[in-house]
Amino acid sequence: MDFLHLHTYGYLFVWFIIYSFLGWVYESLWASFNERQWVNRGFLSGPVIPIYGFGAVFFVLLLSNISNPVYIFILGMVIASILEYFTSWAMEKLFHARWWDYNHYPFNLNGRICLYGALLFGFFAVVIIKVVQPYVAEFTSSFSDYSLYILSVILMILFLTDTILTVRKVLHLKERMQELQKAITIYRNQAEERM
Repeated sequence: MDFLHLHTYGYLFVWFIIYSFLGWVYESLWASFNERQWVNRGFLSGPVIPIYGFGAVFFVLLLSNISNPVYIFILGMVIASILEYFTSWAMEKLFHARWWDYNHYPFNLNGRICLYGALLFGFFAVVIIKVVQPYVAEFTSSFSDYSLYILSVILMILFLTDTILTVRKVLHLKERMQELQKAITIYRNQAEERM
């Protein structure tokens, strides 16, 4: 792999982290406002929600050459809905738990995506492409190639460490819950035998 590709991947990864952080800020503030107390949203322990990072980077890669905001909005809705549906399905298969559920919203698909969310992400796509990304690109282009490489490596190590530790914790919790369920079943059976 040549240096040019590493340079491009460095930008993409830093953008991914920036948008993952912004997604975490948005989700945490929204949840905190609704629950009237601080809520740390997200699957990982750190202040990032990767689905936002992936979505934003997909928007940048796929929609940056489109000038019409209506097209950006519509395509952003489609891209985000596909990503959100697949992520919900994959996390449920991996961890046997649902991390969000839109069944209480009208026009939802299996509770994984809904029209309200799609419209919101279409709006986000327009804001990212037309407003935010030019500043993000300008900020990251201010780094030297070497600095960008070092920053990317540090962020990658932090992100992967957080991901590995969080997944281990979730899987361990699942095992503990299964052990607890077995203990409850044994206790219930013993109690029924005594009656």
